[in-house]
Amino acid sequence: MAGDTFVLLPIKRPEDAKTRLSPWLSGAERKSLVLRMARDVLDALDGLTTVIVSPVDIRPLLEGYEFLFLRHARPGLKSAVDAANAYAVNHGARATIFMPADLPLVRKETLREIMALGEKHRVIMSPSRRGGIGLLYRRPPEIMRARFSSRSFQDNLREAREVGVDVYIYQSPELYIDLDTPSDVRRFLRMGDGTRSHEFLRKLSSRFR
Repeated sequence: MAGDTFVLLPIKRPEDAKTRLSPWLSGAERKSLVLRMARDVLDALDGLTTVIVSPVDIRPLLEGYEFLFLRHARPGLKSAVDAANAYAVNHGARATIFMPADLPLVRKETLREIMALGEKHRVIMSPSRRGGIGLLYRRPPEIMRARFSSRSFQDNLREAREVGVDVYIYQSPELYIDLDTPSDVRRFLRMGDGTRSHEFLRKLSSRFR
């Protein structure tokens, strides 16, 4: 089952990401944080077929990791995820998992548990903070459209209901905490020890007090 499940990992142009942290982090520091978070996530995805979709060729910045790469320049998260989902299907995926690349707390065990649940449930969703979605598992990948807005979790629940698919809601703090605001950073500094992202932010923690 694991070999038939592809993980969809959109990554913005690193220089353009995490702009809400720009009063506290320079452009170079935000880029460094984005890449560290991506590496933390890729560590958890080790052994899984991963499709990174990005408007820029990010492969030189993530050397040492194995993944498929899809360059997609059209703006918007939905466009990137739809393109990656179609790419995965064309390469033999029977299920896909969308997750953001800024969830550095995610662990291998969590992904394995979700795939095991996927043998019984065709759609699995995990909420994230501020109404977003931390994970979307679909089997088959075209079972429903992915929705992204300021209320992505509710939008995707509604989409699943409209197509008549039951949803398993997976609750996990690993998929709940992203890094968009100073309060997110302070929370993460209490929980994220042992990750590349934590090591980087710990050195800058005085800025977020």
